[in-house]
Amino acid sequence: MKLVYLGFHVSDNLFRTINYEPANNSIQTQNFSGKLLKALSQNYQTYNFSCPSMVEFPKSKILFTKFERFDNDCEKNLVFPVINIFILKQIGQFICALFLVVRHPSAHYICHGLNLPHMLVLVLAKFLFGASICILVTDPPVSQSKFDGFIKRYFRVSYIYTVGILVNKFDYMIALSPALRDVFGFKGKFLFIEGVS
Repeated sequence: MKLVYLGFHVSDNLFRTINYEPANNSIQTQNFSGKLLKALSQNYQTYNFSCPSMVEFPKSKILFTKFERFDNDCEKNLVFPVINIFILKQIGQFICALFLVVRHPSAHYICHGLNLPHMLVLVLAKFLFGASICILVTDPPVSQSKFDGFIKRYFRVSYIYTVGILVNKFDYMIALSPALRDVFGFKGKFLFIEGVS
C-alpha cells in the first residue's frame, strides 16, 4: 500500500547546514521523523515529501534552500525548495506540496505537525479525491514565539484558529500526548504513542 508523508525529514547534509545555526533547533523533529519513516517503510510503500524545518530570515541566516532528492528507507525522498521569508515560505510550501500530492496520488496521507500549508493540501486531497488523511501532532500549537514581530503575532492567532478547524477535517490523529486530542476536541480515530528521542 502506498503512503505519502508530508513533513520535515531532510537529508543529513541539509540537516547539518540548517542545524548549524542556533536559531534552528530541529534535532527532535529530524530524529523522530527518521524513525517514523523507517517504521512506515517496513509496511508501506512510503513517499517522503518534506521541507526544511527552520525559522524565517533574518532570524535564520538561510534565505533559501534548493530542491533535493536523497536515499533512505523510503521509496522516494523529495525535499522541496524554500524561500525562507515569512508568507513567501508558506505560499511556497503550499504550492510544492500540492504539486507533489497531485503528481503522486495516494489513498493515504500523513501530515507531520500543525503545518497550515500541508494541512490545507491534504484536506483538499480528502475532499477532491476521497483520500484518507492522518495528522501527526507532536506539540501543541505555539501562540507566540520570541522571534515574532508585531505583524507575525497577529498572523499567528489566525493561523492557530485555522489549524484548529482543519485538524477536525482529518480522519485520524496520532499524538505524543493524550491531552492533544482534547486541545482540538478531535472526534476522529485517535492513537497515542510514546515520544521518540
